[in-house]
Amino acid sequence: DVAHVLVGQHLVAVLVAAPPPHLAALQKRLRAGDLFLECLAVGVSYVLFPVTPEALHPPLFAAQSEVDAAVDRLYTTIQTYEDDLQRGCGAPRSAMDDGLRRLGELLPLGTLVRELASRRLFVAPDGALTRLPFQALRDPESDVHLIDLVPGGIELWPCAAHLLSAPERREIRRALLVCPDESDLLSS
Repeated sequence: DVAHVLVGQHLVAVLVAAPPPHLAALQKRLRAGDLFLECLAVGVSYVLFPVTPEALHPPLFAAQSEVDAAVDRLYTTIQTYEDDLQRGCGAPRSAMDDGLRRLGELLPLGTLVRELASRRLFVAPDGALTRLPFQALRDPESDVHLIDLVPGGIELWPCAAHLLSAPERREIRRALLVCPDESDLLSS
């Protein structure tokens, strides 16, 4: 449970109960270097519960209205960028990068990944975070995309329960991506 307390003029989220009990079970399923992040929209805050094989870490809090507004602005910027490209305009990416950087400030996942030495990130988003391109978030400290900080990749899951019910996973050693030539697509 989360309580929202008014401190001066700021509404602050305070965790008043233990993290969800399924996170302890999930902790046992993670491998060294894994970080699972359960994101919950609770009242006026997002509560992010980081879990590694070693510990259930202290939750992070983010103002839901700020994050939601930043996600909406990002999608508007992406749509404008795509429209400009289709019209043949040289659309600058700076507004998109600024939006991804702002979301990286609101959700300091790059810092969390570095502090916990995470090689693989699993995220169970909630609310507007389900629309967020986590891989593309820019870390404000290093100014690189979040995916560049996580060599094992980033996976999105609907919730922790799905990861708990998934069969044991094997490491993927190699992957081959075959992309057809555009002319093949146009001729069919």
